[in-house]
Amino acid sequence: MERQDNACSSAFAREFAVSSDFSVPEHPFTRAWRTWETWSSADTWTRVVADARRKGRDLSALGDLEELTSGPDPLTALRANCEVVQTMTRWQWEAMRAARELGYGWHEIGQAIGLDAEEARGAYLAAVDELELAAGAMTDLGPLLRYDPRWRALADDNDADRER
Repeated sequence: MERQDNACSSAFAREFAVSSDFSVPEHPFTRAWRTWETWSSADTWTRVVADARRKGRDLSALGDLEELTSGPDPLTALRANCEVVQTMTRWQWEAMRAARELGYGWHEIGQAIGLDAEEARGAYLAAVDELELAAGAMTDLGPLLRYDPRWRALADDNDADRER
């Protein structure tokens, strides 16, 4: 039995092993977040340095000012910000689902994200609709999407909604 286990392990290792130079592509959200952070940091440092220069302060302790104040241009930063906001909004429904599973009401969820209860419910249902369409159109991705038709029922009033 041990010999067969070793053979299976070796076959698995050969099939799924990756070379040492293999790298996972960077997720667009990660790239956008990094771009936004780089711009934001450079913008902050640019303003700090300008203010310090106006006041005649010694900036030598800061090191390479060019490096501190260099970053993407504002339009690149805005595109990155848009990507971050859109991605986070697309992912927001997952926390909404988890909150509903824990019994939170739509008024509580809405308050947490700056919406009224019906707007929060509508945003959640729109996300579920999107997932349902994607899972139906790409049946091979259904398990990857982890779509569960029971998520729609979470939009129905629960005890917390009825107490309100």
